[in-house]
Amino acid sequence: MLCVIGVRGFTKKEIKTMRKILLTATLLTAFTTQANAYYETKDNPEYVMIQANQSAFAIPVVGDTKNTQTNFGSKKFLDDAKVATKRFMVPHTLVHNANWGTMDYYVPSVLLILVDRTPYMREWVDATDRGTSSKKEGFQFQSKEGITIGAGISIGAMVKEEDAATFLYWFGTKNQQFTDVASQFASTSQGKSLSDIMDTVVRGYVQAALAQRFMKLSFADGNAQASAIMDDLHNDITKHFAEKGITIDYIGYSGTLSYTDAIQKSIDEVFIATQKAASSAAMMPAVPYMNAQADINIKAAEATALTKWNGQVPYMPSTVVTVGNSWIDSLLGYVGFNKGDKK
Repeated sequence: MLCVIGVRGFTKKEIKTMRKILLTATLLTAFTTQANAYYETKDNPEYVMIQANQSAFAIPVVGDTKNTQTNFGSKKFLDDAKVATKRFMVPHTLVHNANWGTMDYYVPSVLLILVDRTPYMREWVDATDRGTSSKKEGFQFQSKEGITIGAGISIGAMVKEEDAATFLYWFGTKNQQFTDVASQFASTSQGKSLSDIMDTVVRGYVQAALAQRFMKLSFADGNAQASAIMDDLHNDITKHFAEKGITIDYIGYSGTLSYTDAIQKSIDEVFIATQKAASSAAMMPAVPYMNAQADINIKAAEATALTKWNGQVPYMPSTVVTVGNSWIDSLLGYVGFNKGDKK
């Protein structure tokens, strides 16, 4: 409510004029608080800088837009509306608004849509010590038997300048909040960024594609064909999103496939047992050779010993012989056989 206390001395006409001026100032303040909005009584130049990672499209919003609106859903229309310059001057048109005061206002005659084409690189993993985010962003699916399989994915993508219109056609702009009258006269609008789409649409596609492929295979076959599965996914996702303006630069596993502790332990045990069996099997062809070699070594040792023997009984000291004879006589007497007994 406009306060006019203290204005005695002014005529009614002057007071009315003051009210209009203050009301206009209040409206202008309210209508220009929205960022990237233009609602002015003068047609001042309004420039928007288009960054190197952005593409811009100037869409007419006033005037004869019948033909424009009819063709807005086409990619050709967006290509034709693409802005070549990197510093764009927003054109304005005059709007007569007698209900908002005696002043008329200039507003944008086009909406400049900015599309962020910043290249996207991500490593979606569950690990906290690596990956793009510390959050658990890995994928989970299962084999035909229902065994849980986990995987991390590395992916890179871009939107080429010549594909920006196709990208905008498929994914559109971010939702705008109209908080006041001025916000309806926004000069610019933000298109969905490549990052927005990769973190939602593309990520969901990767999850579904991996799950579909692994669930058709047994656990052993899925593990054995993991590389072929990724090759197939790479071809699939590259073709699918190229039609929507996204160029997939690369996609692949980040790290190894992961399983529950019990499954991983059994895989390790099977692998170790298989390796031991393979090692033993590899030794089998060498057994006959080793036996023959041992026989040769024994015969060689015998031959060496024979060459060193002179054919005589080894000489023994007399003390050894005497002790030996006495011991033998004592044993014979113990069993009842006398030395002089003769049969």
